[in-house]
This record gives sequence, structure tokens and C-alpha cells, in this order.
Amino acid sequence: MCILKGFPTALKSTTSFPFGMWFANPDTLYVADEGNGDSTYSTAAPATDGLRNITGRVNRDGTVTIWRSPRP
Repeated sequence: MCILKGFPTALKSTTSFPFGMWFANPDTLYVADEGNGDSTYSTAAPATDGLRNITGRVNRDGTVTIWRSPRP
């Protein structure tokens, strides 16, 4: 096992909680981030606190459709 480039390297991160992953192709990885339990958001980027799992499909035109499971 190895830590992928861009993922936190500390044993305990306070800002990043990657959980579910989905590979769209050998060069593209989507990552669901569980969040840190703080449900606040800015008006520029409203969102739920985090995602538990993620999956998707690459469409015929090359776009991607993502399905996600919210954090319980």
C-alpha cells in the first residue's frame, strides 16, 4: 500500500478524510471525502459535510456521471 500523490501523509489529518474511491480510467481517480464533522459551508460553495462512497460511469461522449452516498 502507498499514499497517492496529493493525499495527506500525516497519520491524522484535520482537513482531509478520503473514504470512497472510483477510477474512471487508469489516469482519473475520483475520491469521496468524509468531511471533518463541521457542517458549515460558505455561500460560494454550499455542500453537505461529506461523502461516504462514490461510484460513476464514463458516458459515450466522454463526460462522467457520478453517484455518491452521503455520510450518515
